[in-house]
Amino acid sequence: PMTVIQGCAASLQNPQRQFSESHKQHYLELIQGAIADMLQLLDEVLLIGKTENHGLKYEPAELNLVRFCQDLTETIQLSTFRHKLQFSTQMQPGLVWMDATLLRHILTNLPTNAIKYSPDNATIQFRLSHQADRAVFEIQDQGIGIPIADQPRLFETFHRAGNVGQIQGTGLGLAIVKRCIDLHQGEIDLQSQEGIGTLVRVVLPTLSHARFVCQRKAISSAIHPV
Repeated sequence: PMTVIQGCAASLQNPQRQFSESHKQHYLELIQGAIADMLQLLDEVLLIGKTENHGLKYEPAELNLVRFCQDLTETIQLSTFRHKLQFSTQMQPGLVWMDATLLRHILTNLPTNAIKYSPDNATIQFRLSHQADRAVFEIQDQGIGIPIADQPRLFETFHRAGNVGQIQGTGLGLAIVKRCIDLHQGEIDLQSQEGIGTLVRVVLPTLSHARFVCQRKAISSAIHPV
């Protein structure tokens, strides 16, 4: 991003070059995009630092999970007009106990990745289901897919698949997702085929208020025995 900003600024400041208004606007848009990329990188580096220093914690609270996913879908959809993010669920609206902050990191990164690596006019499926005391989230795309050789390293910091080409990215998104899932004591499974697409399945435990209180009491008793 800094190279883009520096190059565009130098070109615009060069007195020997004359630019039309459309060319100036193009350079300014490149600068704004690079700034956004840099801010995203800084945010993600800070978040990774938080997880490594135990600054990011699992703090569940009452959450209407269906409404949460619907609102998040609308927010992500506003960021793109070239793709469609389609949310579906058979789960009835109701309250569960989950950590909304961790969940937002997970459910923002995964659909955003699916959009980023999918062709224009593609539809990304975002599905929610509930099995016993677990919420199941599935994000499926028909994008470029992930080479088999890269799949074991997907959750490493700064690792990016070998087929991303010129698509911008920091290599931190999936590392953040994995750490947020681990804090939830959940699971993630990924199935992908290069040139076909990717299906990501995340399973997270949900707690009723009563179970959450009992769990906290059990943890407290174990740490501070009578």
